[in-house]
Amino acid sequence: MSKSPKVSETRLSGLLCASGFRSVSRWHGDYAWNRWNLLLGVSEWILVDFAGKRNEAVSAKVGVGITGTLAFGISTELLVDVADVRETDDTDGSWTPGSGRAIIETLDQAKEWERRLAKVAPAAAHSYALQYGDELLNQTAHARQRSAHLVRQLDCKKSLYQHIQELAARHGRDYRKEAERLAEWPGVVHTCEMDELYLLACCAVLTGEEGLALAGLDPLKHDELMWQIQLVADGILGRAKDFETTPEDSGT
Repeated sequence: MSKSPKVSETRLSGLLCASGFRSVSRWHGDYAWNRWNLLLGVSEWILVDFAGKRNEAVSAKVGVGITGTLAFGISTELLVDVADVRETDDTDGSWTPGSGRAIIETLDQAKEWERRLAKVAPAAAHSYALQYGDELLNQTAHARQRSAHLVRQLDCKKSLYQHIQELAARHGRDYRKEAERLAEWPGVVHTCEMDELYLLACCAVLTGEEGLALAGLDPLKHDELMWQIQLVADGILGRAKDFETTPEDSGT
């Protein structure tokens, strides 16, 4: 994760929390916030990215997703309302493709940009979710249904480590190796220091008749497999406080 020397994630979190947005971690990118829309059944996102030698160029996107914690599979669009005026095309007043950045060089500029973002981004994220949320829900209907079922099967009285060990003992060495293969596949992990989380998610997805059919596939080429892994991982994270901790989990 890269950071801006001026734009503050803490200040932005304070501003955005008034609209129900909470800060979440991103494996790829910079700052991210989301809020769950119960009526639409989707999450609304605000994403902030930095560029330049000193990360002085900042841009923002709004989006819609179906995960509550992991920043995966989010459909987004550039939030041009917080870009510098000079990023427009002077010929017709439209936004230049690929631009939409603001150059932040002072603390005052950073605070003003943060206020602008907090003012327009929540409504823009909601508008985008209204427009594209149903499409995302339709695309992921089966993955959402199965992943929710798999997460419900997990016993909160047991740790992630205990679940992994029990599933491996039940299904055998080849099953464990396949789960490890998926968990270590490039592009699968979307949060830091969560090896057991993704190993358990892969173990869960590989259970049952459908799990057998998914074994051996490339998750980067099979959207259904990738969605199920991410949604199970996201579901476990959503219940993280319920799971017991063992010495194996804490590394002690």
